[in-house]
Amino acid sequence: MNIFDQGYFLISLFGMTGTVGAAIAALLSADIAKKSLQRQEEHFNKSLEPLIVPKAMTYARKVNFDNVNFIYNNWNETKSGNFNLRYEDVEIPLLNLSNGIAKDIKIKSEVIKYDELIKVIQNTKLKSFDILDIKFIDEYNKKGFLINAQNKISGLYEDHPIELFSEQEILYLTNKGDNLSVKIPKSFVVFQNLYIYLSYIEKTPNLMAPMLVFTIDYKDIAGNSYTAKYTMKVNKITIKKEKNSRQMHEERQIISFTIEEYKIN
Repeated sequence: MNIFDQGYFLISLFGMTGTVGAAIAALLSADIAKKSLQRQEEHFNKSLEPLIVPKAMTYARKVNFDNVNFIYNNWNETKSGNFNLRYEDVEIPLLNLSNGIAKDIKIKSEVIKYDELIKVIQNTKLKSFDILDIKFIDEYNKKGFLINAQNKISGLYEDHPIELFSEQEILYLTNKGDNLSVKIPKSFVVFQNLYIYLSYIEKTPNLMAPMLVFTIDYKDIAGNSYTAKYTMKVNKITIKKEKNSRQMHEERQIISFTIEEYKIN
């Protein structure tokens, strides 16, 4: 092979190598672009993903444990609350912690772990009550519980519709910072009031507190479905005698939530 043929061979070889190199570079660029698009798509989908959580709360009330109506006393978000106010709807705010919009929101709340409380009431002679009894009612077209409470000062004999489950629907919960509220089942308020009395006034040891579970189903604006489940727990209860009063107590509860489940359906 003379010098001219060698020259043509080298030119052809370098030209082929350049073509292969360009093809490899193009493939690498395409792969990088694909991964970049995937990251952008994931980031976009993540930005659409709402995150709905119940808000931790502090409730307070003034209560006279000598008056059996404390069983139905309301919880308040104020510092001291109101004495002997019959409970209304106690609400927990729901927060959307993302910028994604949630829609078609369905909230189910369920009271759990109240059985031990009922057994203690039914089987224990209490110091401040002549009678304190709870009986469940399960008759045709009527479910609830009957509370019979009597002491030297006051008494009540009242049936109460059972609300171990409650459901609500909300159309939209928008951007971060906005909030709506979900109602606590009234049954839970009654059971919690009884738990506080038994644990802190009667000093019943190792009593399990009732708990509340929120299951929240919702969708984002793209139609993806989510389920979040939270357990409501009372982190701290403080009770102290009110100044210049023999009967009145100031009660404060600090409530928080633990996430039990979060999934994209």
